[in-house]
Amino acid sequence: MFDPPLQSRPAPSEPQVRAPRFLLVDDDQATMRSLLRVLRTARPKWELVVANSTRSAAIELFRRQFDVVVTDLEMSGTDGLELVELIARHCPDVSCVVHSARLDRYLGHPSLAWVTALVRKPAPEAHLIGTLNDALWASVTARRRRASQPPPPMPA
Repeated sequence: MFDPPLQSRPAPSEPQVRAPRFLLVDDDQATMRSLLRVLRTARPKWELVVANSTRSAAIELFRRQFDVVVTDLEMSGTDGLELVELIARHCPDVSCVVHSARLDRYLGHPSLAWVTALVRKPAPEAHLIGTLNDALWASVTARRRRASQPPPPMPA
């Protein structure tokens, strides 16, 4: 699994006003087009970034800060569970939504404990939008909670 060095990831900064940013990860072009159409129509102010593999998603995660990652689990030559684990290790404030047709194969997998929500493909548009709204709220809440905690003590 591609794991860029942590220093290449932008450091968390003061709360900034920006559009909510979503990383959409799926290797199926038809699914991606449909997902983009639904989200651009329902939430035109959301910033949507597309990746077609776990590797390209990892690169994007270390380039800029995201609020939510929406990923398939089964992609040709790549494993969406690796991406879930990467997010859990390095981006704990980022909500992860699994959007997959074959969820039953993965239920009970330990990596799914880090996932904010599971959405079976194809999902009704209202359900998908509601789930992503909830995931966005979870991410914003986690970021605020972390920002309000005092910094760890300096080593002696």
